[in-house]
Formats: sequence, structure tokens, C-alpha cells
Amino acid sequence: MSNGLLKVVTTKKDGSFSTMYVTNDSNILARVYGENYLIQFESLGVRIRMVKEYIGQGELTFDEVMTFLGFNELVGKGAITAKDNLEIFENYVSNDSGYKPRKSNSNENLVLARRVFGVVGPSGVDGYYCNIDVTKIHEIVEVY
Repeated sequence: MSNGLLKVVTTKKDGSFSTMYVTNDSNILARVYGENYLIQFESLGVRIRMVKEYIGQGELTFDEVMTFLGFNELVGKGAITAKDNLEIFENYVSNDSGYKPRKSNSNENLVLARRVFGVVGPSGVDGYYCNIDVTKIHEIVEVY
């Protein structure tokens, strides 16, 4: 799902079928929802994990990462080393972001995906995230 677009048909409790077009491919999501989809639609938790990954890789500057992922209030506050930058960001997450991690879902049968035909509204995309129960999959078709 991280590469490509899938049509997933699942079976509902009443025996009928539900069809979803889903992906976790960042290129497809950017084409569907726009280049700023990360800032507009991804959860704070996803963006926090991405910042930590990018800072750890060390290929982008602190300011580039903060701008790319919508943490503009931290632009100009980075340090020289990746370790110090990570500490600055973790301090922000703990004290200033208002982020409270959700409990992890313990159901091993659920796979998180993003719908490509969500309805865009003022508070984001309705139905952007979906959990697919792999035990209820009837059919999977690679669309793209």
C-alpha cells in the first residue's frame, strides 16, 4: 500500500460489500490532496514521527524539516547537531505542542490506510484515515 493505489473490497457484518480506494503512497496523496497534504491532513502524531525520522537522517536542515511539516514556530530555533535538534523538537512536543499520544491499537488484523476519495472540508478530509480489517478483505486490485 505504500507504493501504489489499491481498490480494497471488504465484507461488512451484514454480508454486503464496501469498496475503498486507498494508499499510503506520499506521491499519490500529494497529487490527490495537494503538495501541502502533510500539513493539512496528516495527524500531529504522524508529523511528529516524520520530523524525528528526517532529523535523524540529517539530510535536511532543521528549518527545512520544520517548514516542510508545518512546525513554522520552530523555524530559526535549531541547533548545529542532529542530536541537539532532536532534543529541541522533543522538548517542544512535550511542553508546547499539546500533543497527547493515543493508545496503540492492539488489533493485529487492522491496517491503517488513507482514502483517496475523502471529502475535503474545513476541518480536514472526512474519512481520510481508515482501518482495514485484513480478515474481512474480499478482493484487492492494484489500480495504479
